[in-house]
Amino acid sequence: MKNLKPPRAWQKMLSGRILDLLDPSPVDIEIEDIAHGLSFLARWNGQTVGDYPYSVAEHSILVEKIYSYLNPDISAKWKLIALLHDAPEYVIGDMISPVKSKVGPGYEELDNRLMSAILLRFGLPSLIPIKIKNSMWEKSKDLFLSYSVDDIHTVHAMKDVYKKYNYLIDPHTAVASKAVETLQEKLVGKTIILSTAHPAKFPLVVKNAGLEVKEVPISLSEIFNKQEKIYNFPASKKQIFDFITKNNS
Repeated sequence: MKNLKPPRAWQKMLSGRILDLLDPSPVDIEIEDIAHGLSFLARWNGQTVGDYPYSVAEHSILVEKIYSYLNPDISAKWKLIALLHDAPEYVIGDMISPVKSKVGPGYEELDNRLMSAILLRFGLPSLIPIKIKNSMWEKSKDLFLSYSVDDIHTVHAMKDVYKKYNYLIDPHTAVASKAVETLQEKLVGKTIILSTAHPAKFPLVVKNAGLEVKEVPISLSEIFNKQEKIYNFPASKKQIFDFITKNNS
């Protein structure tokens, strides 16, 4: 009969620490490992808009800043707990809630053991009081409003703004305009919409709205007149950086 080895339940970190995942010890927790792991870990499986992923590290910093803003007299201990609220994910990853519910209690047990070890490592109580945990989220909800706009209403918003102000806006700004219009009763004070794109970047959308870009900025027109070239790169940040630096003129 073969001598079967038990499944490996530890991981060696960049700090050199060897962390037992099933029975984690506070002495094997290093803040450098947590920061490094969370900065490379994308929220929502990377399904976010933008050129770069929204990392768990960025999310953690944002939660701490919001929590501190909403609780200006709170002690540093609770601010640190807010910062570390997703720290176990540097080992077990960021699993979206629907998947967590299917995995079962095993994931939550692993998460809780890691969290306890992390909190103890930094001199914090091993369990976060429910009152503190809930206050991190409930108060922060009052700071944000969200609204989604489909393509049809985006085009309508572009038309409405042009008709009212004789001004052509890009689709991104149209989404913001429609959102402000819909959520107006919930907003306090004046609203400022910042446009970050020129309508000329979206010729098909502008055409679908029955509108026309009358003047294209020189910087954009020069790009439109350039020959399109496609390059394939390996997943190497250095090679991409070197290429951009060499061809930047």
